[in-house]
Amino acid sequence: MRFLIAGGSGLIGRRLCQAWVTEGHHVTVLTRNPDRARRRLPVGVDLVVWDPGRTASAADPTLVDALRGMETVVNLAGASIGGWPWTPRRKRAILESRLAVTNAIVDAIGALPAGQRPNTLINASGIDVYGDRRDREIDEES
Repeated sequence: MRFLIAGGSGLIGRRLCQAWVTEGHHVTVLTRNPDRARRRLPVGVDLVVWDPGRTASAADPTLVDALRGMETVVNLAGASIGGWPWTPRRKRAILESRLAVTNAIVDAIGALPAGQRPNTLINASGIDVYGDRRDREIDEES
């Protein structure tokens, strides 16, 4: 299969890359920092330099080209949820970082002819892996 991952150099993305490369799949990662990504990702992962914060158009040509012919897109990108207090400003930054990437990916997929679009888009953010815990405080040990 052909996978494109946004957020591929993060905790979950690195493990997906390793598993899929080991299984013989073609994996491409969108990255703002190719030097860091090369150090963190296994040999065999292709990199496309793309910064969602610098996207000038709704259907960014770099992203459209990266998506062309991919079978599955996995979006794990967004500001880290750990390390800082969740102030209103921080929560807004976390939300906006996820929305910007998701919207850019959806717009770029829509710009592709139907026969060149990925079959599947998997979108996840940091906290949803824990499920609905109501008001209970959660962390990596939950």
